[in-house]
Amino acid sequence: MSALRRLPCFVVVGLMLALSLVPRGFAQTASSDNAAALALRDDQIRVVNALLTAFSEVMGPDERAILQETDVRIPMDYDMTRVMAYRDGGRMIEISFGFLGVLIELCDDWILSEYYSAQDPDIYNKYEAYLTYLNGIIDRNERSVGQDPVTPQPFADFAGIPAEVAAEIMSRSDAQEYLGALRMAAIAFVLAHEIGHHVLGHLEAPRADSAAESRARESEADRYAAELTMRVGVPAFGALPALAIFTAAESDVADPDATHPLASCRILEAMIYTVDHLAEDANSAPLFEKSPDMRPGGSQYQTFVTLKNQHCS
Repeated sequence: MSALRRLPCFVVVGLMLALSLVPRGFAQTASSDNAAALALRDDQIRVVNALLTAFSEVMGPDERAILQETDVRIPMDYDMTRVMAYRDGGRMIEISFGFLGVLIELCDDWILSEYYSAQDPDIYNKYEAYLTYLNGIIDRNERSVGQDPVTPQPFADFAGIPAEVAAEIMSRSDAQEYLGALRMAAIAFVLAHEIGHHVLGHLEAPRADSAAESRARESEADRYAAELTMRVGVPAFGALPALAIFTAAESDVADPDATHPLASCRILEAMIYTVDHLAEDANSAPLFEKSPDMRPGGSQYQTFVTLKNQHCS
């Protein structure tokens, strides 16, 4: 059983934390003839800028100095692999417009699944099947550069959710609130992970001489992302939609030559980290009162620990 099928209860907890990030920073823009795409990218930039400002306010002096040196760019392309931190005469982070677009869509689809689950308990399996389908479309489009791209079927159609039902669910004020929180958390986790590579010195260190060392660095950047996002009040549950797309392309066993840990294991690590830290915060007590099995040691929590111990090295 995939780890994704065991996550819904914990996602709800993360979504119950309201986010209020207003200030802006300086993410870079670029030109395009597509006005609609530019408008969408402007929204992405506003979220990234708000997060950069929020991160800066909670960072120590050394971290802040590194962040201020970092140029964050959102290239106007659909390269799903363009999520990277690197050095090129300065500190750089690039997260493609296409990747962020898919990430936001996955957040929307997850919220729809959460609200529709009462009518269709099998919806989470359909969500996972949709990830596999979407991954295939992305792979096909990336192999066929220069050809007309295949447009994926919307999740609601794929899962058999009537259009009027989906529209009603997504128009609810509580669904919109949760959706805004999840989108912010997902983008925050991705951005904080790439910032982590800079702060942790991975880009100054010698190139990883083994796949195992590369995976260790990625795990370290994940832990930094979870810690940094929690510092600004954004739960690391954002790792779920940020990493979910990769689970569809992976088996349940890690490839010894892989440069990144299994995405399902990265999700579990972020979930466990988040719950552990929420449990230390007295303000989170009402959340655990509603779902006591989520407490460290509770049955839901232990399910995650067991999955991690069984499938993650």
